[in-house]
Amino acid sequence: MEGYYKYFPQLTNINRNKLYNESEAPQGASEVEYKDFILEKGNAYGMDMVLKYDYKKVYVWLVYSLGFVTRQFEDKYGEMVSYTPHFDRRHNVNFVFSYITGPKLEWEFGARWNLGTGFPFTQPQGFYESLTFPDGINSNVGTENGNLGVIYGDLYNGRLPVYHRLDIDVKRNFFLSANTKLVADLSVTNVYDRKNVFYVDLITSKVVYQLPFMPSFGLSLYF
Repeated sequence: MEGYYKYFPQLTNINRNKLYNESEAPQGASEVEYKDFILEKGNAYGMDMVLKYDYKKVYVWLVYSLGFVTRQFEDKYGEMVSYTPHFDRRHNVNFVFSYITGPKLEWEFGARWNLGTGFPFTQPQGFYESLTFPDGINSNVGTENGNLGVIYGDLYNGRLPVYHRLDIDVKRNFFLSANTKLVADLSVTNVYDRKNVFYVDLITSKVVYQLPFMPSFGLSLYF
């Protein structure tokens, strides 16, 4: 078991609160309102715990990680704003199992299971029509089709659902000679077909998922 703490005194990030181009910013505007990039401070801390069993034909590996990541930046009023970035994952568990058997140790069975809490994301609060006024004050707002604008909530204030997935693998070694062997590998990704969210389309609300139940077979020749 080990713990860690890391302080980042200066980080560069895209300015999501930019309102003006730098040359067009009104007098007295804060840098947060016209700069392309801003400086942030950050903290990362947590702990990792590892349990391992390796004896003869059996190998078991279990890892649990607890992590916290925060960022801070100064808003246009000079106050520090804190948020969790998109890669902040609170809990993460990895379990690996391997077993070798047979008269010549030609069979190998393996499994891997991973569980992790969802990553943060910024939730939309609503939509609006953004008119471009191509003809200035002479534009007809009654017939013009504007662009779809998105009203966002607080930065990374939501989290995706919990992620978990089980993969299994079976290998059979065929020893053709002293220096040559053929390995047949049958594996299954996402055994119980967990629908882990990859992302959600903001406009259509369509949910795009990660890898589904997916079997595969392969042959490898070593010589």
